[in-house]
Amino acid sequence: MVERIVAPAPGNPEPRYPDALRRQGIEESFVVRFVVDTAGHVDESKIEFPTTAHRQFIDAVKAALLRSRYFPATLGGHHVAQLVQQEFRFKMVP
Repeated sequence: MVERIVAPAPGNPEPRYPDALRRQGIEESFVVRFVVDTAGHVDESKIEFPTTAHRQFIDAVKAALLRSRYFPATLGGHHVAQLVQQEFRFKMVP
C-alpha cells in the first residue's frame, strides 16, 4: 500500500514494432510486470514477461522500459519501489 502510485513521466518511448513481425502481420498483446525503483527507473532485474510472448516483442518492450522514466511511488513522504503491471499491444493499423 502506497500513498501515491507510480506514474509515467511525459514523453516515455513507445516500444517499436519489429519490422519483421509487422511484415508478417504478427500481432500480440501481453502484460508485463516490472518494478519501478525509488529513482523512477525500471529495475532491469525485475522485469517479468509471459513465457509465450514473442522474443522480438519482448526485446522491443524491454528497450522502451529501460529508457522510460517514472514518478516513483511514495509512502510516508519517501520514495519507494513499486511493482507495476502494464499491458503492451502490438496491433496492425490499417
